[in-house]
Amino acid sequence: EIEVPAEQVARYRASPALEDRLHVHAMDVGWAATMNLAIPPFDDVNVRRAVNFAIDDAALVERLSKPPYGPREFRSGSGEVGTHIAPDTFEGLILRAFDPYPYDPTVARERLRRSAYDRTGDGMCDAPACGSVRAVVLDVGPIPHQAKMIRQDLAEVGINLALEFEPPDRFFPLILDPREHVPLVIAFGWGKDYPEGTGWFLGLFDVSGLETGANTSLVGASPEQLREWGYEVTSVPSVDDRFDACRKRRGVARTQCWAEYDQYLMNEVVPRVPYMFFEHALVVSERVIGYSFDQSTDLPALDRIGLAPGTE
Repeated sequence: EIEVPAEQVARYRASPALEDRLHVHAMDVGWAATMNLAIPPFDDVNVRRAVNFAIDDAALVERLSKPPYGPREFRSGSGEVGTHIAPDTFEGLILRAFDPYPYDPTVARERLRRSAYDRTGDGMCDAPACGSVRAVVLDVGPIPHQAKMIRQDLAEVGINLALEFEPPDRFFPLILDPREHVPLVIAFGWGKDYPEGTGWFLGLFDVSGLETGANTSLVGASPEQLREWGYEVTSVPSVDDRFDACRKRRGVARTQCWAEYDQYLMNEVVPRVPYMFFEHALVVSERVIGYSFDQSTDLPALDRIGLAPGTE
């Protein structure tokens, strides 16, 4: 696959004479920092909201395109800031303008002040649970660098991360086992099975994900499961009823339901910080007059490429 340097993408974006030769498409792959709702301080929704306000998502996405990273990492050299959990195209663009947690350290401290973990009322997480919070980090490409940026952001609200860098063969067994008691995961990557809400959300926050481990936030875990896995927290939120309701709908109502499900997760449950969606960028020659992208393979649709007459 041809790799397009981030500098070239930026140059073509900025040039009226070249922009028609740049094609950027969503890859339907998102990355998030996930919080375990059964481990303090993330058992408090006010802490989880504070974490979302405290992390500078745009800076994390910008880091992806800077040297030494680029297209060679994850087959992508550019990304879009994630403001909610699912790609916009799966929700009819209903949440395109939905951004419940713009980067704002001041608001982050205000949300932290509402939590049980700010004992002095100064907007800082000062309880013992806020010190040396274990964060398991996927040691691939720019993610370790992004994790260090997240650690710096969260230190501004008193949450001090102990970063644990793990290669993929160690990372996934750790984060997918609820008995490992991982408070924070950086970063959990997720892609579609097929381009619809069920193809994205299945396993992330419903009970099926507790069996596979994909539900790293343990949303919907029963008191019996939490006790079996060794947690002191005895209850966590559940969204199974909302998930089941969306799967039963059809057509436009189904799309609307997934958007409302996404909003509810971001506003009320807050299980993660969805900070980045990948984009596929490709520059074509002047000969190319027709171009299409195949979402099923995340590659150019070679059967739909058109060349100017006489240039074949």
